[in-house]
Amino acid sequence: MRRLEHVPEKWSHFSDKNMLQINKLGAKSDSIRSDFALAVAILLAVAGVSPAAAQIPDCAAAKSQADLTACADREYHKSDAALNQAYARLKAKFPDPKVQETLVAAERAWIAYRDRECEFETGGTADGTIHPMLLALCLNEKTLVHTAEVTRQLNCQEGDPSCVH
Repeated sequence: MRRLEHVPEKWSHFSDKNMLQINKLGAKSDSIRSDFALAVAILLAVAGVSPAAAQIPDCAAAKSQADLTACADREYHKSDAALNQAYARLKAKFPDPKVQETLVAAERAWIAYRDRECEFETGGTADGTIHPMLLALCLNEKTLVHTAEVTRQLNCQEGDPSCVH
């Protein structure tokens, strides 16, 4: 499995459908999950381990599908946070409401494209336990590329014809 880059944390470009797929880790119901979480918390308390510390997998040593999925999801969230920061700075760069409106429309179209493209690319695994991880990896990859595009627009020099205004 390839290593993902580390970027600042914060996110919001995540569709509800993809969020449900990524967070689906195989538990049969909320009650089973709740019972299991309670049992784990009790065991950790007896062992003197903080439940919060125990729930964060060591991604370098992750072996279970749940841990691999959690790590891919965490990397996607970090990438999305970086995109959100770059997007906010780019939007603030243009005070003209028409330019901002165009940027918002373009970003919404990109989000729809990203979600559908990753749905297509990972469709072969839709019923498998590996699907949420592959979906998160795809979303992360597309988000990293788009962050580079947005950042390039932010850092354009005056007179560069490839830049916005």
